[in-house]
Amino acid sequence: MIGLAMVLVAMGAGCGDDEPGSRPSDGGARFDSGAHDAGSSDDASTPSDGSTTDADGRIDASPTPPDAGACGRDAGAVGGDCVLYVPVGSFGPLTAACLPRCSSATGAAYRACTTQSCRNAAVAGDTTPGTSYYIGSARVNTPMDCGGCVAYQEMHCFSLVCESQVDAYVDECIAGGSASSCDFALASLDACLAALSPAEEATVAACYESPDGPAGCFPCD
Repeated sequence: MIGLAMVLVAMGAGCGDDEPGSRPSDGGARFDSGAHDAGSSDDASTPSDGSTTDADGRIDASPTPPDAGACGRDAGAVGGDCVLYVPVGSFGPLTAACLPRCSSATGAAYRACTTQSCRNAAVAGDTTPGTSYYIGSARVNTPMDCGGCVAYQEMHCFSLVCESQVDAYVDECIAGGSASSCDFALASLDACLAALSPAEEATVAACYESPDGPAGCFPCD
């Protein structure tokens, strides 16, 4: 069973002209996502069905982290702006100008982890400078760091199998919904991810190991 491990990433967004269909943020955005614990988690309880829940009772079920051979696009000068496009029915992935966003050392530490808390610590310890970016055509005030990159790419992978639930997340948690409506959207996404078929789980896992998933945040070296 695949599901959503909760890593809360708070991002402040600035004002800008809305790109049609992009639903950019104009306030603080909540973001919950994470990587699969492969059946174990330092900070989770395990119910009888084999899934895990975090301290808030949310389902933890996301795919296996990138293996040693998975990485993003080669580092180097990339033209254009760093942008996350979120038109209706889609969420990202981040454009090439955003990537990679983490250091090689962070990538190695992340891939060596076997628990979610370990991966969280690896990403949190990254010192790569954040980059300015846009959600649609709206400039975000807070630079995107390694953790933000991983979170956004994870949500892209989730959108491949839970499209309407991710759309609701964008509307309620990024575009300015209430706290309660955001919580409801996240709970709906949790439920969708917890009920994926084996084929859908494989889709998410393949995305995780591609440049369009969290692997894209790490350089190839």
